Amino acid sequence: DRTPEAGTLKPCDYDMKTLITGFLLTIREEKEVLVSGPEIIRIQRLIDALYESAACGFEVEVASTS
Repeated sequence: DRTPEAGTLKPCDYDMKTLITGFLLTIREEKEVLVSGPEIIRIQRLIDALYESAACGFEVEVASTS
C-alpha cells in the first residue's frame, strides 16, 4: 500500500468555473485550444490505465493511440 499519509497532499484548488469560462471564450473567439483533441485522448487513456491498474493490482499497458 503506497497511500500517502493523511495531510501530505494539498487539497484540489481547481476552479471549474474559470476553466469552463476559458474554454467557452476560446471557442467563441476561435482561438487555438491549449490542449488538442489527440492530447486529451492520450491523457484519458493514461487515466483509464491508472484506474485499471489500481483495480486489478498490477501494471497494465496503456492503450495505443492508433
